[in-house]
Amino acid sequence: MDSLDFFRRNLKPIMAALTLMAMITFVFEDSMRSGSTTLVPFLLAMLFGGGAFVWGTREGKQNEYLAVGALFGAVLGLVIVFGDRGNQESPAIAGLQARDIVNLKSRRETANRIVSTIFRKSHPVPEQFAKDDRMRSFYEAQILGPQMAQIQFGFGNDDFEKDVIFGDLLRREAVRLGINVNDDAVSDFIKMVSDQKLSTQDFREVKQDLHVGDHFIYDVLRDEITARMAAEMTFPRSVATPQQRWEAFRKVNVKNSIEATTIPVEAFVKGIGDPSEEDVRSFFTKHAEAFPTAKGEPGFRQPTRLKLAYLEADYETIEAKVTPPTDEEVAKYYEDNKEFFIDRTPAKTEKKEDATEGDDAKKPEGDDAKKPDEKKNDEKSDKPEEKKEDVKKEGDKPKTEKPADESKKEEPKKEEPKKEAEKKSDSEGSACEDKAEESKKPDEPKKEEPKADAEKGNKKEAPKAEADKSEKKEDAKAEDKKTDEKPKADSKDDQPAAEGDKKPESEKPEEKSEEKTEKKPEPKYKPFEDVQEEIRDRLLRTRTLEEMKTRIEKVIVKMRRLGSYTGVPKSSKRDAPEAYAAELKELEKAAKYKSPDEVATELKEIASTADLKYVQTPMLSAEELSKSEEFKIGSATDAMDDVMNRQGAVSVIQRVFGRGNDSVFSPEVAEDPGTKNRFAYWVTERDEAHVPKFDEEGIRDQVVKAWKLTQAVPKAEERAKILAKAAEGKKLTEALAGETVTGDKEGQALTVLAPEGKISHFTMSGASVPGLNPFQGGNERLELSQIAGLEKLGDDFFTGIDKLKPGQTAALPNFDRSAFIVVHIAEREDIATDEDAPQRTDFMKTWPGSPPANQIASFDFDPLRREWMQSIERKYNVKWPVK
Repeated sequence: MDSLDFFRRNLKPIMAALTLMAMITFVFEDSMRSGSTTLVPFLLAMLFGGGAFVWGTREGKQNEYLAVGALFGAVLGLVIVFGDRGNQESPAIAGLQARDIVNLKSRRETANRIVSTIFRKSHPVPEQFAKDDRMRSFYEAQILGPQMAQIQFGFGNDDFEKDVIFGDLLRREAVRLGINVNDDAVSDFIKMVSDQKLSTQDFREVKQDLHVGDHFIYDVLRDEITARMAAEMTFPRSVATPQQRWEAFRKVNVKNSIEATTIPVEAFVKGIGDPSEEDVRSFFTKHAEAFPTAKGEPGFRQPTRLKLAYLEADYETIEAKVTPPTDEEVAKYYEDNKEFFIDRTPAKTEKKEDATEGDDAKKPEGDDAKKPDEKKNDEKSDKPEEKKEDVKKEGDKPKTEKPADESKKEEPKKEEPKKEAEKKSDSEGSACEDKAEESKKPDEPKKEEPKADAEKGNKKEAPKAEADKSEKKEDAKAEDKKTDEKPKADSKDDQPAAEGDKKPESEKPEEKSEEKTEKKPEPKYKPFEDVQEEIRDRLLRTRTLEEMKTRIEKVIVKMRRLGSYTGVPKSSKRDAPEAYAAELKELEKAAKYKSPDEVATELKEIASTADLKYVQTPMLSAEELSKSEEFKIGSATDAMDDVMNRQGAVSVIQRVFGRGNDSVFSPEVAEDPGTKNRFAYWVTERDEAHVPKFDEEGIRDQVVKAWKLTQAVPKAEERAKILAKAAEGKKLTEALAGETVTGDKEGQALTVLAPEGKISHFTMSGASVPGLNPFQGGNERLELSQIAGLEKLGDDFFTGIDKLKPGQTAALPNFDRSAFIVVHIAEREDIATDEDAPQRTDFMKTWPGSPPANQIASFDFDPLRREWMQSIERKYNVKWPVK
């Protein structure tokens, strides 16, 4: 009663405070959501002041409480603002703060989610695939996946953060170019994505699924479409000249027989003395801020390194513990999914021959056999024979086609009513005559009867009265059975007036039934005995994957609980060790805090309970993790349980190295695409990329090693050139016999390679390997030729070979200049220079636009795209942070 009495007495102040807070929320909500902290002091002052004002009404000191509460809120807000600014780790990129980049990422992901949902609504999985989870996954991954990848937004940058920032730069370019995307353009894009199959109800369901409104969908898509249009307008166009196309054609078709030997740079390091301290420091200063490049240039900037801890569900281990499917379950699956076990084996040749013979018996056996004697048979025909013709089957039409024309000329003289019927019959019959003759439908013999009757009337001079009687009967039937006459006309069965009126009616139902059996034959299924093992394996595989998924999901829940007990100091352990130690002590004071070692111990216990394998890695860079054979999680990707909800399979390396400190003790799920092993993993420690100090552990050793390699390169190149000159015009096996790599008599002997077959600049690979997707074309791929025994061959190496003439020898570097290769061209299979040579004709007719030509053009496209992106980044003074 006291509390209610308090509210009754202070109703007005309380309502005023609530109204004030509602107004504050309405005004400042957008600013707070965007991550801005500028208005935090003002907001907290009002909130605390309002709350204190309400509390002070109990003692009648509202104003005093209001002042104290507002002051406390303002001070707290200032602490939050300046504390947040002090913790800003990353500088602005192209004027974008961290919160702006997070917003860009969110909008890009939302845009792609909208596009995915629209595409999925308008392109449902076919029924035959939807019934089976395995077939559904295959269809979504192999059929719909590539289609969706083409319509989703992105600019080809592997780093998602860089990609969304580049999209923002393109929107700035769009403003400069005056590009404006209105609602109609967005609607047209949605129609394009859905192939105009998206109904109003479907669009309503899309909004409900994503919990967004029309305006939000249009705004998000408008931004991405604007960036895409700016990219299309600013991207440079390169057109290959005829000479460039001819050179590309030669790279695929000109083949060389070669001999080669390798001079490794490493072999000359032993002869290099130790550098002076001044040389070491000078070399370090020169390359300290650069990463080592793929082409062998030194660099000492340290990449991001991290430690991973993960629990692995091994497929074979879990499969051994899963209950195998019973015979009843296998049989039930077979009955429920019979459509997946249709026997599509072609019919045997004997059956085909039998069927053909049967058809011939029905069809024109009488055609060719009877045509020569047509006149004789017609002359001999009489009334009894008419009945035989009534019973005859389809192939008799050709017999009486010509006599039918004669009858049409004479019959009009007998009676006018018959003339009209005859005209109708004649016009319809002549219009369909060719099609009927080709398809040889069973309806055709019906034309024969009136024609045969007319013939008999001409040759045997049948009484006129009898013909009149027949005609009257036909006219009466035409009136009573108009519904029967119409289908006859449609199927080319119209008849003027003749005997055998009942014949068409009796034959027609038989024809329809025959057609039905031909169009819808009963499907033939594979015998259960032949597929039961396949079904058993499929069911066992499904159960195993489900069990692995269940176990990992349970582990993830426990890891989230453990992760809530941990914490990561904001300060850098390397750059600010004192601040790091102080923050760590503060974390350890928390009642539920657990150290990384304690968390690792609990994870090991969880792993042993769930039959999972616990693994922890040392500090590894992205490159080291990707090349590691011990830690297979480096090749894992996001678990693809629902492939349509993702832009694609993101690798573990991309995820953990792209998230920053957010990934520490934040559990994720991954799957090995090959073995199907599942992982529950998180990052336990992270060291960001940085420019090292000379006195850091291990840095001096790296510098000395790189300096010696740099000094050894000229010596290896000089040795290779000496050997090439000595072998000019000779076979390497003869010219370099007894030579060593370094020239020292006791050094390693040279090994001369003579690859079998001839080698071209580019080779088509994968031509004999069947693709995963049977609905797509071949999976041939053009790539640089590989030569057994020669490593790290680049485009420059093969370009050097192309410039040599047969019999010449040269020293060419490999891609990263870690070795020099002495190459001798023994023989060349060149393109004939004659104008009518087959290869020249092939170039003119088939090369432009062919897959190999397009792929070679794409090799030039990537450098062009990089240069285009860099030009826009330079324009807006973009400085990418080191990761």
